[in-house]
Amino acid sequence: MVGTSAPLKPHAGNWRTATTSLRHFTSGKTAGAGRVSGACAPVDTPDPALLRDPIAVDEVARRQLAAFWLDMRQDHDAFALRQCSEAAVHRLVELTAPRDGTRPTIVVSGRTVEERADSFVEVFTRGVVGDAVGIGGLLIRRAAVTTARKAVDDEAISRQLESPGGRVSFTGELFCMIYKLFLGDVVATVVKTIIQEKIRLVVPVLRLTDPVIDVSGWIAAKIISIIPDPCVEVLDRGPEAALVTIGHDLVAPSVERALGLDGS
Repeated sequence: MVGTSAPLKPHAGNWRTATTSLRHFTSGKTAGAGRVSGACAPVDTPDPALLRDPIAVDEVARRQLAAFWLDMRQDHDAFALRQCSEAAVHRLVELTAPRDGTRPTIVVSGRTVEERADSFVEVFTRGVVGDAVGIGGLLIRRAAVTTARKAVDDEAISRQLESPGGRVSFTGELFCMIYKLFLGDVVATVVKTIIQEKIRLVVPVLRLTDPVIDVSGWIAAKIISIIPDPCVEVLDRGPEAALVTIGHDLVAPSVERALGLDGS
């Protein structure tokens, strides 16, 4: 069994700037500026325009990710995340990477498209999470569910779910997309959880504005943009390279990059 760990305990000092930026953001302020929403507005009423401002979201999300990476660099075993992430990505490779000219398949059940989509999410999540437990396992499960729900919205999978055949197969392109999606969702899930469980204690207005803040989406996209792509690597290695082998080879460097442990 893997993934046992104590509850999330981010280093308070690392998150001080991140917390301050969230307080300013959700109260309708920007750093070094007065209130955006007006002097007569209640202190806990955020300015909707600011909450939708991509520049403001970018700044807040960037600080959350920086705080998380600093936590991980100070303690590589924090949240049992490195071990759990590597094990989960290896399972994802086995579940979805084509090999020997064949496409791996997930068998789903259900009479309707919605039921088959729910079945896909359940089977995918179970296959990726495996026997992971503790806080690490919980975070990996949340990330796997998020990735699976995004995947069913992709045309390549949604089209297969429309068929009553009850099978979803994975091309190399689909595998590479899900590979990167999952690692992005792992980091975004951890940061979102820290915000909800820790920073909310000092920024209670977040309860009202969580749905508006696209911090986790920004973080997931950032991670996707910086980790290695197995489909690019297979082209670099030549025609004899196997995508499933490359997927496994890239697990450790991909997880290190996603968790901020590669020194970049």
